[in-house]
Amino acid sequence: MKQGKHLCWIIGVVVGVLGAGSGNAYATGTPAIGYSTYLGGSGTFDGYSLGWDFTLNTNVYITGLGYYDNSSDGNAFSHEVGIFSLSNSNLLVSATVAAGTGESLQGDGLHSSYRYHATSHLLLAGTYRIAAVGRPFPDVVGSVPSGLYTAPEVSLGNSYYIFTGGTAVTFPTTFADGPSNPYLSPNFTFTVVPEPATVAFLAVGGLMLLWRRR
Repeated sequence: MKQGKHLCWIIGVVVGVLGAGSGNAYATGTPAIGYSTYLGGSGTFDGYSLGWDFTLNTNVYITGLGYYDNSSDGNAFSHEVGIFSLSNSNLLVSATVAAGTGESLQGDGLHSSYRYHATSHLLLAGTYRIAAVGRPFPDVVGSVPSGLYTAPEVSLGNSYYIFTGGTAVTFPTTFADGPSNPYLSPNFTFTVVPEPATVAFLAVGGLMLLWRRR
């Protein structure tokens, strides 16, 4: 009976590692981009889907989709955020970041933080486009980030926009700017998918522990 319990524990650990990021009430993980503040003006971009391309150098779990929260005091409107395939413009994963302060807040400062809605989606290494929908005032978004940086697993590409006048996130197609000045509306958090060798190591270690206790 004890061995059975130990085996279940080992399986649970391995499955937990493989499924990291799933089922969280609040988004956790590493933000794709960060900065200290913004230097340009701000606007609402109501009805626009704004976003940027990014390249992943490894497989990741998307654990949260985020929308900019100016002053870190909650947004007045909900905002849909999505990640699209570049090959066919298909929406791969999306979430609606709720108004108010109920969603998790992450960021480097008062004017560089995001509200994240928890998700769980596997993205393989490759290039994608993230976008988010702007809504009316007072949900403003800054521009020209100061001290912009990316996570080591993420490389920034160009920024794009599209106007639909609606509230559903749409694949943006019109070029706006290069990697140094991305639209600050969307962001995402992620965890790196463990390499198979790491998972195997955990499994073997657990089995050795079980054998020693026999």
